Amino acid sequence: MSCGKGTYLDTREDARRLGKLLVRIGKALGKEVGYIITLMDEPVGNCVGNVLEIQETIKALNGNMAKDVQDTVVSLASIVLNLAYGEKDLATNTAKVINVIKSGQAFNKFKQMVIAQRRKWRIFR
Repeated sequence: MSCGKGTYLDTREDARRLGKLLVRIGKALGKEVGYIITLMDEPVGNCVGNVLEIQETIKALNGNMAKDVQDTVVSLASIVLNLAYGEKDLATNTAKVINVIKSGQAFNKFKQMVIAQRRKWRIFR
């Protein structure tokens, strides 16, 4: 959930209420759901705009990222590991995420995804 000037949810409490609602909906549907709240009074990272944000993403996937980007990426990825594999220990998840980034695996997976998307869109040309 994002809240603040850059989004439609003004306060953390608004974001928390929406997050809790989404968790209840997920549970009712038999799905595990998690969320974090980010403040969007300012952009996460140092760049704004598609090309600049992709350049910043590539740098981040190679381990060169601003603290706010790292905090957001690691928090979200830790939650995903928890939901996907049941690993509840966020410290363990954090270490795994940082290792995947430092080892180059994250950037390699990003490249694979870009290549796959290029192939997919060529079908429609």
